[in-house]
Amino acid sequence: MNNSSGKNQKISTRLSRIFLLVSFLLTINLIIPQLGQLRSVLGIFTVGNLGWLILAFMLQSLTYMASAYSLFSVVDVKLPFLLTSLEQLAGTFLNIFTIQGLGRINLDINYLEKAGIEKEKAISAVLLEYAGNIVLRFLFTIIFGLFLGWSLSSRLPAFLKGGFSQKFLYFVSGVLIFILIGFLINRNFFKNKNPSPSLRNFVSFGNKNPSPSLRNFVFFKNKIIFPIARILKNGRLLIDMMISKPSKGFQFVFGNLSGIFVDALTLKICLYAFSSNISLVNILAVLLGSVALSSFSPTPGGLGVVELSLVLGFTALGIHYGQAVSAVMVFRLLSFWLPIVPGYIVFLYFRRKNII
Repeated sequence: MNNSSGKNQKISTRLSRIFLLVSFLLTINLIIPQLGQLRSVLGIFTVGNLGWLILAFMLQSLTYMASAYSLFSVVDVKLPFLLTSLEQLAGTFLNIFTIQGLGRINLDINYLEKAGIEKEKAISAVLLEYAGNIVLRFLFTIIFGLFLGWSLSSRLPAFLKGGFSQKFLYFVSGVLIFILIGFLINRNFFKNKNPSPSLRNFVSFGNKNPSPSLRNFVFFKNKIIFPIARILKNGRLLIDMMISKPSKGFQFVFGNLSGIFVDALTLKICLYAFSSNISLVNILAVLLGSVALSSFSPTPGGLGVVELSLVLGFTALGIHYGQAVSAVMVFRLLSFWLPIVPGYIVFLYFRRKNII
């Protein structure tokens, strides 16, 4: 059993490295051809585009305030707004070294503990906020994905003629391939392959050695049906919170929606700075899709996967390839790379002051 578990872990590690390498190579393949347009990327810092850069930077800073507002909704203790916003900024530094936002989750728990909240309540509050965030993003991904589908359907004649089909098929194929590979190498994929005895006996009708097809059914149920059930359960908890405490529910929804729309507006400004423009609904669909896709990635912050999916999504919507790459590079600079240094400074300061 241990040998099998160790072997599966080695396979998972190797596949993770392969996926990371492929993501890195694909990202480089997208960026290297655009180095010739580096002047246009740097052109955003010139007088002509400086106003758009400042506006995008100011908008992106609002995401930390939105995250703080969301955290307020799951605790009964009144937290200082400025300190909580800065704590969310410090979480961006930790997210470089962890996947799926685990660094920020741990930081939030420590922050709430230092604020006087019991450890168990702090953990429950942060996990509820995290689970509710997943539920909301899941719902909005579906909603705006439908709008995106309607937008793409308006291009159906061109698609049938072949003018749009290649880009669209590349985009859809890339999304499906990354979801499949990301699912296969998810670090929890090879765990708990053996169901409980009662569950195994139920599925195999008492047979101690069920057939491979039955074992595969149980494995499918554990890995597919149970995660969906957890999303529904988290959604129920979120609804219960909104019914029992409407003001807290409003805070939570407003904080999460604000963060999503701020990111989308920042992306729209980055696109506009490079003379490109698409509807905010389409930007939301592409952005939420890339975030969902990055959750399968073993890279911190979905590095490589987010860039690739955003560029493919925008080019599928008709934006010029070079403009899409330039806009995405600037957006990731503002949302991922620039906050690292101030986040690290805030993290050290909070540690010194025993705030976290």
